[in-house]
Amino acid sequence: MVSIYSSDFVETVIQNIKTIINSSKHESPYFNFIIEVLLSSGQVRTVGQGFIVERTTNFEELTHQITSLIEAFETQSGTPEERQPEAVVSSLIKVFDRSHAPAVNWENPLALPQSKYTPDRQVKTSPKRTRKNTEEKLAILSSQINTMSTQISTGLESVVQAIKSTPTQAPSTTPSILSGVNWTPLLQGLANVVVTSIGGTTQFPTAPINAAQTPAEAPVVSQDLTQIKELIKTEIAPLVNKVNNFESMLTQLATQTNNQISALTESQAQLTSNLNTLAQLMEAQIKVPSHKTPQGAQGGGTSSAPATPTISPWTALHEENLAITNNNEEKTTEHFGITGAGKFNLNNRIEELGFNPFVLPEEYDSEEETPELDNISNYDPFKQDQKNPLGAMSNFSEIETLVPSKKEFHSSESIVTADLEAIIKQPEGTNVVYMAAWYNGETYRIFDISQWGYNTTTMLEQFWIDLLKNNKGRVCYFHNFGGYDAILSMPSLLNIPNLAFYPIMKDGEIISIKVAQKGKVVLTIKDSIKILPGALSKLAKDWGVETQKDHFPHYFWNGSIKDTLNYEGFLPPYSKFEPKRTSLIDYEEMVKLFKNKTWSFIRVSEFYILGDVKATYQVLVKYFETLITKFPIDPLKVYSAPSAAFRIWRTLQLPLLHQEGLKVYDLSHNIDSLLRESYCGGIVDVYRPHLIGKGYYYDVNSLYPTAMCKSMPVGMPQLVEFLTKEEFLKGEFYGFLEATVRAPANEYIGLLPIKLQGRLICPGGTFSGLFFSEELKFALANGYQLLEIKLAYSFKRGANTFLQLITQLNSMKIEAQRNSQPTIRNLAKLLMNSMYGRFGMHPTLTTHGIYTSKQINKITPAWIVQNAINFGELSLVTLLLNKSWILENQGVEGLIKHLTNLGNNTNVAIAAAVTAHSRMIINQYKLDALKLGLNLFYSDTDSLILDGPLPENYIHSATLGKLKLEHIFKEGIFVMPKVYYLEKEDGSIVSKVKGFPGKLTKRTYFIKKCTHGITCHTLKYVSITIVHGVLLKQALSPLLLCLKQV
Repeated sequence: MVSIYSSDFVETVIQNIKTIINSSKHESPYFNFIIEVLLSSGQVRTVGQGFIVERTTNFEELTHQITSLIEAFETQSGTPEERQPEAVVSSLIKVFDRSHAPAVNWENPLALPQSKYTPDRQVKTSPKRTRKNTEEKLAILSSQINTMSTQISTGLESVVQAIKSTPTQAPSTTPSILSGVNWTPLLQGLANVVVTSIGGTTQFPTAPINAAQTPAEAPVVSQDLTQIKELIKTEIAPLVNKVNNFESMLTQLATQTNNQISALTESQAQLTSNLNTLAQLMEAQIKVPSHKTPQGAQGGGTSSAPATPTISPWTALHEENLAITNNNEEKTTEHFGITGAGKFNLNNRIEELGFNPFVLPEEYDSEEETPELDNISNYDPFKQDQKNPLGAMSNFSEIETLVPSKKEFHSSESIVTADLEAIIKQPEGTNVVYMAAWYNGETYRIFDISQWGYNTTTMLEQFWIDLLKNNKGRVCYFHNFGGYDAILSMPSLLNIPNLAFYPIMKDGEIISIKVAQKGKVVLTIKDSIKILPGALSKLAKDWGVETQKDHFPHYFWNGSIKDTLNYEGFLPPYSKFEPKRTSLIDYEEMVKLFKNKTWSFIRVSEFYILGDVKATYQVLVKYFETLITKFPIDPLKVYSAPSAAFRIWRTLQLPLLHQEGLKVYDLSHNIDSLLRESYCGGIVDVYRPHLIGKGYYYDVNSLYPTAMCKSMPVGMPQLVEFLTKEEFLKGEFYGFLEATVRAPANEYIGLLPIKLQGRLICPGGTFSGLFFSEELKFALANGYQLLEIKLAYSFKRGANTFLQLITQLNSMKIEAQRNSQPTIRNLAKLLMNSMYGRFGMHPTLTTHGIYTSKQINKITPAWIVQNAINFGELSLVTLLLNKSWILENQGVEGLIKHLTNLGNNTNVAIAAAVTAHSRMIINQYKLDALKLGLNLFYSDTDSLILDGPLPENYIHSATLGKLKLEHIFKEGIFVMPKVYYLEKEDGSIVSKVKGFPGKLTKRTYFIKKCTHGITCHTLKYVSITIVHGVLLKQALSPLLLCLKQV
């Protein structure tokens, strides 16, 4: 199609959509559309998100929606506005016909039992075994009873005929042959045949044997045929009647059973709802133990959707798996709800499903960050009058503790590292993978395309097959997998037959994939850069490993891929190396090394890639070994730095809160949207633009860990609708308040932040916001006035929420620094700084999976296909919860069920309290400096710049929350937040320009300060100076001072 910037693009899209809808033969067509664009760079990007169209869709509103998606894409594309039309080559509309999507099933919201995928060329089909319903089984039972009755009647007639054919003898006075017969065994045998044939069992009391009776006393046989006929008539006829009656009773029982099952089926939904309501109402009063995940107590996070961290393909079978076991007829009967169901056949079930439902991949944490959950149709979970049958506190789940891990870590049996190398093909500038390697501590393999006919796809397929074959059960780490390796290697991995894939994504990047075969995880792929952020070269140095990262000319090109790989000659020029990775000094060392040696592209590539996988392996081993010596967690369950910190907190710190009778709840999908407004970051501001003389740059030691040592809001949140100013000022309330305040007339630095148009500001005048009670009290103590409280959310104080753990980590960091143990110091610092952010993650409304196009079309209407990246016959799909459809068709209760499935184990209240305490700490230093008569020029989240020194008792380089003097300088230029220039007394320069990696000269800063600084940045502040009567006085200061100096 034409470019999205074409004047008739939206009109063309709408017309095509109408044509598709009108041509559908389905009574209620339901289509999912995605707009994609092909960029001049060769990349394909999604425009906004997917959208749903039905016959009832308002096309005027749809036109506005598509236009908004394009405008949002323009804003986020990162391409200058004047070049955006050039960047987009063409557009593509993806259409998914989901008209036949099944109804929502709560046990499997996606309605997709993800089975192993086999490409069409290798598909092997077998007839599927389907479970018979109750009505069919009763019909079969009735037929079996009729057949059995016929067989019994035929058998009795045969007995009569046999008796009739017996030769006649002379009459005798001897009693009849049947007169002394014991009929009990015969009746018991017949009854046993009947009951056993329908799956039952019988048990009869055993009559005592008359030991006194002897064979000689047995009755004499009579041959009187007449008497035999009479006896048959009197003895057997009643038995036949009993059998007939028994048959009639069984038929009646079957009919009654069918009716009862139908009635039970109709009431099942209501019964389940009532039980859930009762359980969830009780949860507010007592602890309700949750189902343990298959991974045991070390499991964290949520259950997952097919191929995702949130709902897995085994979820729909979870209760069934708990209820039945192989060859357990009692449990099978109980599960399927009918007597005589027979034994459970595991092989048949595997054939039916396509995978073994009893083998579950390990669960894993979901750390997916997505756009925040907005207020759903003004729904307030605290109010019971909004059709919320579950009550005020019904959907709060407790964040549970983890049992300390006792699992031993053996690196040679547990992990493998891998890497890819690519050539930058000229003149296109595209990456072509030409080499791949893996290393597990003992063995390594290197693959290059020259071994496979210069075919990248074939080489990568062989690489994956070899990696899977030789490293089953291991965790495989790529450094920067999500940002690089996954993009280049995924198609080849997905092309391998008989495998299932379960991805975890964050910010559009894959951070992990579990690869399963026949229901068993054979390889888990993770991104080590999420666990240990930073370049591999720096990590190798910081952790002091044996193998250090080498240098390579990534921009070298010799006309073709084949000629490049076969190049042997002089060392390529410095321009072919990346300056960020290879300095001129490094290059000069290489020149000396290859002065009398031939430089071979393929040999150097092999050495380089092997060094990378070894360095990654050695860094991870050191990190994991250091981690487990200090903390009882399983390092292989860690997906990121925040994940490790969160596991440690749940294992060591959370149990201490429980000892104090305090709990921490998951607020991700209940009041997160109500409290997130109070979750603000640090304040970065320019107060004076130019400092000439002596300047002092101070930095707070571990600001956020210091804040985490304060009390935190924990426990079950409570809505307080009537909190008076007087009650709050008494100091007993603790939590969050929606309030109106007035800043002091001489207010200078701003103590209470609010979010305005996506920016964090500290306004003057009168304004409203949602504030943490302790930060509001801090502001009130420094001149602010409290005018009104609209509502509040109260929490309990958790004095030891982080205190003991942070104290331990800080001591560990200081001791390691004294003992020259950089690995331990790095670990402690990483964990301290990563911990609080895990609590403030945005709740996810998305899930991810790898599906065929047929599977996508069968996804329930509760989900919108937001994005689909094609990898041949499979696509990596992002699904967005369809809140409007759920509210319309399933109500608030249905939405709550969906959101509960997407729980994240987050608590934005704790994260907001941490950042609030951090602002209070830095703001107190600012206020103290002003009281001492010092001028404040610039401040960042954890630093401030003054024109004079602070007292010595403020300074200590190792104490949490104290200051350390970073720089003393003779001139400073402060253009805007994150843009400044410092000239130190020795002539050295300290400069910062956010988003620009290069260096700027002093003249450049002056020009920016005196021109762009006024016309662009400062005037941007002035343009929002008066908003709803709010005066941002501090925004005027840089402009006025700069004007004076110019």
